[in-house]
Amino acid sequence: MVIQGDFYQLIPVNEHSLLFDLKLLYKVKGKNPREEYKDAGYGLSLESALKKCVQYAISNKFEVLSLKEYLEEFRNISNEIGLLNQRVRVPAK
Repeated sequence: MVIQGDFYQLIPVNEHSLLFDLKLLYKVKGKNPREEYKDAGYGLSLESALKKCVQYAISNKFEVLSLKEYLEEFRNISNEIGLLNQRVRVPAK
């Protein structure tokens, strides 16, 4: 089984484990521009893997943010991928 979103893949370590390997979608430039999944973490809890996905999405979207803007984006993207349903604490406004 693979859990896949627009820019990530979560692959269970094995069928009995609650840990996941994470792959993120990167744009490869050069002669043959393409997108490909690259390993971003091994043996991560679901919560940790999703936090890495949120961080990746923010870093691809912005170069500079204030802390307030970062937390707002973190909250928005977390809602999009369902991270906040995992009881992750994100400071309220």
